Amino acid sequence: MSRHLSRRPSTREYLALTTSGKQDIRAHQRTFDGAYIRTAVGQLSFALVVLRIFAKDYAPIGTLYTVYGMMVLFIALYRRSKILPLFLKRKQTAERPVDYFVTSGNTVLLLGVLSIANYIVLLVLLYRLPG
Repeated sequence: MSRHLSRRPSTREYLALTTSGKQDIRAHQRTFDGAYIRTAVGQLSFALVVLRIFAKDYAPIGTLYTVYGMMVLFIALYRRSKILPLFLKRKQTAERPVDYFVTSGNTVLLLGVLSIANYIVLLVLLYRLPG
């Protein structure tokens, strides 16, 4: 990772953005970060409902969704920490060329693998339920 992307952007850099640049950041936060956070809150809420309302036999399912919700929340926090550096692009010079935009494909892949693993464990837990 290049050095300029590893540090936290300063307020001065943010204030130097144009109005449309600031709107882009806010739209990105609303759309993408909000989606990850809403998914995590939804999973944690479902886990709480399962743990509190259903019988003790369903506790492993509630625990599974608690772990899944926490992992999605950690992914959301990681994604949130990576937003501003994407928008604060440095000026291109002969010594410092502008970096290419990096998509969130790795995050989506990680979330997909995590979801598939969650559903496999869920099916195993449902198969093992008594009755």
